[in-house]
Amino acid sequence: MTVTNTTLLGLALPVPGTEVGTWGPDINTGVTTFLEASVAGSNTISITTTDVALSLTSYPAALSNSSSNYATIICAGAMTGNRNLFLPNASKSYIIINQCTGGYNITVRGIIGPTTGIQLVNSENTIVVWNGSDFVKVGDINGNLAVTSLTATQGVTAANFYGAGTGLTGTAASLTVGTATNAGTATNAGTAAALIAGNSYTVTDLTATGTVSAGTVTQTSDENRKENWIEPDSDTVVSELALIERWGTFDWKDGSGSSLGIGAQSLMKISGLADAVHKTGYGALSVNYGGAAIVAAIALAKEVEMLKAEMIELRKQK
Repeated sequence: MTVTNTTLLGLALPVPGTEVGTWGPDINTGVTTFLEASVAGSNTISITTTDVALSLTSYPAALSNSSSNYATIICAGAMTGNRNLFLPNASKSYIIINQCTGGYNITVRGIIGPTTGIQLVNSENTIVVWNGSDFVKVGDINGNLAVTSLTATQGVTAANFYGAGTGLTGTAASLTVGTATNAGTATNAGTAAALIAGNSYTVTDLTATGTVSAGTVTQTSDENRKENWIEPDSDTVVSELALIERWGTFDWKDGSGSSLGIGAQSLMKISGLADAVHKTGYGALSVNYGGAAIVAAIALAKEVEMLKAEMIELRKQK
């Protein structure tokens, strides 16, 4: 038999002018069968107590569980520790489906070296490709994403973040978290529907449509971080407060019940308190109730003290 083989897939390369009467097996098996396996075939291997190495099978040898020729490699078994899956150091991509159990990682590595490779956790399915020096991931299909740090740019939606580490960092313009049992630190969480954390959250902007409950709520107020103070006229603040149009109890139009507060548009008309009103990401107005309340209380206190001083002076004149 005068047949050579391709270096990447082990396909049959009959030497021209040879293989008289044997072209059927050469083509049907050495080309068609091998090519089908490399494009659409799957190889299920067991990874439990030891590392597994797959190697290139070249025609006329038959494909087997130890062949790396397949497009998809399905890893199965109850792992007893972290294991390696060694593959040829050659230009080829693989779909890796990790069905192993036990809570340990599989590291897909080039067998020569061996290379550093990439890790897969239990239930993680991904595509790996040889980049010329090592295997790298080019995309996860489904399963759990375990990260120490996640940097997002924009438009990220996460239904379930969990695990230790630094959690969520970056400049996410819109990050929706459905359930976060232990999200670590979220530097910029955007809009969060529900945050349930084992650790603490540090957020730049947090918008909630429901009720936010906490034992203690504090706001950064260190004078060393502030400048350009402008003190409003206390008499004007008090006078305009008395003329505010929308205040007291009210009902939400979306049917979410009644509440207590003031109208943001009404507060904007009061000198010295307009900066307590802010526009949310979806265009509605919100109020810094704490800031507005303390400034209004100080204005009232100054007016009271001024009135007390005037009363004392009037009494002296009698």
